[in-house]
Amino acid sequence: MISKLTKITLTIICLKLGLSAKSQDIYNSAHSYQYATYLFKSKEFSRAAHEYQRACFLDSQNWVAHFYLIQSYRKSGQENKGISHFTKIQLQLPKSEKLKFEHESNICRFRTKPNYFETKTEADSVGSLPYFKGPALLMSHKWADSRAYISSTSYKENKTLNNYYQLACDGININYKKPWLAGTLSTIVPGLGKFYTGYTKDGLIALLMTSISGYQAYRGYSGKGARSGIFIIYTGMAAGFYLGNIYGSIKSAKQKNSRLNEMMDAKTKEIFYEWAE
Repeated sequence: MISKLTKITLTIICLKLGLSAKSQDIYNSAHSYQYATYLFKSKEFSRAAHEYQRACFLDSQNWVAHFYLIQSYRKSGQENKGISHFTKIQLQLPKSEKLKFEHESNICRFRTKPNYFETKTEADSVGSLPYFKGPALLMSHKWADSRAYISSTSYKENKTLNNYYQLACDGININYKKPWLAGTLSTIVPGLGKFYTGYTKDGLIALLMTSISGYQAYRGYSGKGARSGIFIIYTGMAAGFYLGNIYGSIKSAKQKNSRLNEMMDAKTKEIFYEWAE
């Protein structure tokens, strides 16, 4: 059996440990910052942002926490919150920290509104401007403007800028399909516009459906004249296929161009995000 003295001793020890634990605030700034950093390194960026926010609230001068809060917002897809937080603290930032924070804010801004940088110049004091303006022009599909701008930089000495320059050249050489030409071709020969835009199977179907409907209408007319039910039905079908094929050809040209632009956008973003990391 445990003696009375032992029970008293154990009780005292437990009380001391409880008081000691109570005196340690696990929600203070240092602990919040440490936990946030752990979450950030674990790539749990949304939760990290929440903890960094707490750390910044408890210690408004912890600029490292502020910086990683903005970065956590960006990496968790909450770029607008990152921009908003930078705007809120930028007047309090020490001069030694401003450039780093502006750079991170600009990355957030590019991800939400890349065309913001299109008209920026060196006079606007945007750090690393070519790395933002070059891809911004690419994202607006202004291939010639992008190439001209990047050419004015030392792009040959830099892998990222050189990649942007090559993309601009590729953009200039894109063989965009002309919607009006696609529609005209399909007016002349049903389905020809879709062959032109690269949708061969759709073009073949359009040609067959229009031709078959037209042939059936002709048979109906040959047999019973203009009042023939077959003639009326298949004439309507042939007209529908014919007009739909013209509209579809115009639309297919626009879709083709849109997909070409999307491919270029994806390549631009890939280069930008690799640099931004």
